Amino acid sequence: MGRCNVEHNGKWASFSSVIDAFITEFMDKSKYEEWRKLEYGKNLRPIEFNVKTINDVAFSIRLNRTHDDAMECLAESGLSKKECEQLMYDIETEYYVPIVKAGEKFECPNCHKEIEKGQIECKDDSCCLEFVWRD
Repeated sequence: MGRCNVEHNGKWASFSSVIDAFITEFMDKSKYEEWRKLEYGKNLRPIEFNVKTINDVAFSIRLNRTHDDAMECLAESGLSKKECEQLMYDIETEYYVPIVKAGEKFECPNCHKEIEKGQIECKDDSCCLEFVWRD
């Protein structure tokens, strides 16, 4: 299933996990239901059938994009700059900020290998996570 429904602050949008991008901008539920009827016709399933959270799709967007490209992709959905910034801040803090260990050492949040302060990306061949450092 490549497409899902995303609800955010009472508005709805369609997201594609194939291209990790929004297919529509966010819109009122009634307008979104009209779009879905035109798009899917008699194959329309209930809106609740395949729903993802805005955080889930923001994570998917950021996973294979730089920070700036992810911000642009989120903005194309019609979200405000402030909403995009907050979503990206939350996602990067949870998944991209190195974990502080005892003795001023750091750990990759993905593979848990020890890393150096200021390191740009994980050097583990199976990981290669690009770090976001917070002061």
